[in-house]
Amino acid sequence: MQAEATRPGLNVQIVPVDIYYGEAYPGWRCPVQINVGEAIAVNQYLNGQESPEGLKARAKQLTAALRARLEALVESRYNPAP
Repeated sequence: MQAEATRPGLNVQIVPVDIYYGEAYPGWRCPVQINVGEAIAVNQYLNGQESPEGLKARAKQLTAALRARLEALVESRYNPAP
């Protein structure tokens, strides 16, 4: 968020990625599944000039959005769409 706040137009994106190894202790050539989610635009969580408390609240919102997207990726691993 700091990079986007100090350099408007940078267009920082966060891409949630779920990596699942088929074994608890993955070895060479073990099965792996990678799920890539939709990117989150950081600039959606910035509101121009804000106080440090405002930025902290926005960072918490961004963290919650990232957590929700990661949880959705994990859930889709167990319940794939038809």
